[in-house]
Amino acid sequence: MKKNFVKVMATTFALSMALAFTGCGGKDNDNTPSSAAGNTEAATTETTAEQTAEQTTEANDEQTPLEQLLASPEADALVAQLSNDQSTMELVAENGNILVFRCTLNEQVDLSDAAVQEQVASTMLDGLESQSSLYTTMLSTLRSQIGQDDLALRIEYLNADGTEIVSKDFE
Repeated sequence: MKKNFVKVMATTFALSMALAFTGCGGKDNDNTPSSAAGNTEAATTETTAEQTAEQTTEANDEQTPLEQLLASPEADALVAQLSNDQSTMELVAENGNILVFRCTLNEQVDLSDAAVQEQVASTMLDGLESQSSLYTTMLSTLRSQIGQDDLALRIEYLNADGTEIVSKDFE
């Protein structure tokens, strides 16, 4: 089940990333409003749209491809899809080149006993390591699709209070 979940997550994320960077070409220049007021309204709307597009382009030029991806509606949809009643998923860009899948448990797990904490962390780390090839494949796909060769991946599991249970980096 865990293996299928991760495969679905990787596939969905790759698909959403591809959609985020697929542009629709062409601009309809057939502006034939029926009145002078219509011409003024169309010109104002077009100017506002162009200004907004320029501002968005300038903001995107300052972001890394990873940051642009995470700002997309598709990334938001993926986060919503991966969050559930047991945990909340967050996608974060750190240092512009580290994609962090942050999974925060919705209910606090008592890890005050060091032995229990070690056992839980070890079990979770074993699970991450057993899926290592899947994460490295996903990372390779992301690097090529967004054109960011220095991209790294981090998977983090946090307790409900925000303390880290375990994390693993993939490069």
